[in-house]
Amino acid sequence: MKSNFTRKSGFTLVELLVVIAIIGILIGLLLPAVQAAREAARRMQCTNNLKQLCLAIHNYSDRNNGMLPAFGMGGYGNLTPLVCILPEIEQNQRFTEMFAYVGRDPNNEYQSPYNNRPCWQGVVSAFNCPSDASTASTGSTRPTPANYGFCDADYINNEYGNWGNQRSAFGMIQRTDSWAGTNWGGGSRPMTCVTDGLSNTIAMSEHVSSPEGSGQQNMNIRGGFAYNTSAWSYKPNICLAKRGANGQYVAGTATTGGLGANAYYYTYNNAMFQTILPPNSPSCGGQANFSDAAYISATSHHSGGVNAGMLDGSVRFISDTINCETAGTSGLSGWYKYWGSQSGVSPFGVWGALGTCNAGETTTSI
Repeated sequence: MKSNFTRKSGFTLVELLVVIAIIGILIGLLLPAVQAAREAARRMQCTNNLKQLCLAIHNYSDRNNGMLPAFGMGGYGNLTPLVCILPEIEQNQRFTEMFAYVGRDPNNEYQSPYNNRPCWQGVVSAFNCPSDASTASTGSTRPTPANYGFCDADYINNEYGNWGNQRSAFGMIQRTDSWAGTNWGGGSRPMTCVTDGLSNTIAMSEHVSSPEGSGQQNMNIRGGFAYNTSAWSYKPNICLAKRGANGQYVAGTATTGGLGANAYYYTYNNAMFQTILPPNSPSCGGQANFSDAAYISATSHHSGGVNAGMLDGSVRFISDTINCETAGTSGLSGWYKYWGSQSGVSPFGVWGALGTCNAGETTTSI
């Protein structure tokens, strides 16, 4: 007798589990590639940002008789070079509004950057690396954050940075303090001060921002600042030794946020870095309010290094392992003072040489 039963085709449970397992393996293989592709795109956008900022520096110089942007704009001398180049990156309205209120009271430090006007607040996309999500999420009423800072060469910063520093291309126009007299900045510097070559001199690089501000603990080397040991202001390797595991400072280190928290207000935590410690190293100083000499390192969320914009407008990727020791010098173990002038070849190897504009070093390929 012929059976009327017909077996329906389909997957068995075992076959279904095998298919699910294969799909899981494929996803596991593809996910890192997708993440790498996304980071590559973010790094490319960061490179483009730096290129645009470096071109803005040239446009500013062309409009100002060959002079470079400087720290110390404003009635009190408390603005960064990022303010100088705002008109060059299609932020002219912001710039105009800023200077409608700057300089009315040169003795009032807080009048302009903290008058709660929109021109000092919100996000400027050209100042933000897309790999650093903290800057993109800043509220519209908080100061504009920045992931990019100007190179202060191999000079150890005081509270207000590079007064007296002739090794950086970016000078200081003025500062007015009751204890220091008036106008003791070295002035804006001409493009011709860069005798080491525009392609051999860094203009700008990255720093991970921590816009939560100072006073809040931040143990991440990328974005955090270690303080409370004055010797860090002078011996680089003491600061370097504060590197702990997994991108953190050593347990027990006193730290604060606030790096890159305000693109326009001139203290060394906001818009500068030095070519002393290697990229993605700790940043250290004596005081949590950034009122003592300090080391500010270039940092990023890119794997293995940071982008750096050169004064010729090109952008290079600088490895975390770049040479930072010059033969015949004490290098990172040396005892350096931040005051006074420095001269001669940088003691901080190829990294230091790329930061100085006129020290006469011959940099090797990087």
